[in-house]
Amino acid sequence: PKYLVALCGLHRTGKDTLATALASTHGFFRVAFSDSLYEEVAESFGVRVSEFHSDLWKQNPQNLLSIQCSDSPKYRAMMQFLGHDLSKPRTSRFLLQTWAHEYRRALQSDYWITEAAHRMRGTEKDIVVSDLRYQKDEYPFLLRFAAATGRVLRVIQVIRPAMQTRESHPSEDGLEAGSIDHSIVNEEDRLFETIEKVEDLLNLA
Repeated sequence: PKYLVALCGLHRTGKDTLATALASTHGFFRVAFSDSLYEEVAESFGVRVSEFHSDLWKQNPQNLLSIQCSDSPKYRAMMQFLGHDLSKPRTSRFLLQTWAHEYRRALQSDYWITEAAHRMRGTEKDIVVSDLRYQKDEYPFLLRFAAATGRVLRVIQVIRPAMQTRESHPSEDGLEAGSIDHSIVNEEDRLFETIEKVEDLLNLA
């Protein structure tokens, strides 16, 4: 049977790296609920998607990422209504989170699911979703999609001990324990061992 693998866990635990490994080594189609998010925000601020993915921009405020630099009047107006300083330099992480949750999800709660579904329906390959976050909408969607396409859903939680104590955005609160099929610990500098753990769980080795 074809797989639908969904990776969950806090930021910087290695989900993207593991998804890339499954894609490059085993031919999985790699998708994220945030793919469209990155494309939209990068276009709105007139920068490249790769820059929004960079750790430099995610961790360090940039002048060209102040809210006033967005070409979306609706986004600027909503952020002003919520009390944000439009001229303050921002990190790409702040913009991605507020665009995704305070803006898009407020207007259409299933927006990101609809965008991801469109991408996923275009492939017959095994699929790996690198950013499963929400128990109430993303997870049920994946259950329905797996059933409709004859895929086996496996939810894998990725844990990196050094990251577990930091503050997180509400989007990273994670799933209920009963929704997680496997948990793996991704130790620093042991990437290949972690990839092997995932391969073993999926009988890919």
